Amino acid sequence: MHVPYRGGRLPDVPTVAEPGFADFEVDAWYGVLAPRGTPGAIVNRLSAEIAKCVATPGVRESFLSLGIEPVGSTPGEFTAHLETEIARWTPIVHEVGLKID
Repeated sequence: MHVPYRGGRLPDVPTVAEPGFADFEVDAWYGVLAPRGTPGAIVNRLSAEIAKCVATPGVRESFLSLGIEPVGSTPGEFTAHLETEIARWTPIVHEVGLKID
């Protein structure tokens, strides 16, 4: 179950769910992808280095100043997230007939 999160910079702004849109959920997220076939050791190293970078106070504060809550994950967790997002949005893309030009 997804728990509505009030942003740290705007704690008094209600989530979309709070005024009555409980089934509405859209999250924006960013990630770093490597080409298919990239060796696991390289993917893991890249992931670890990005996590260290994002955790530094200056980088973290830069993200927060833009309203972005930096959250790190492992390559496996991010893959699972991507799979969930693809499964979630594919039916909608087909239903409305979206096409890549």
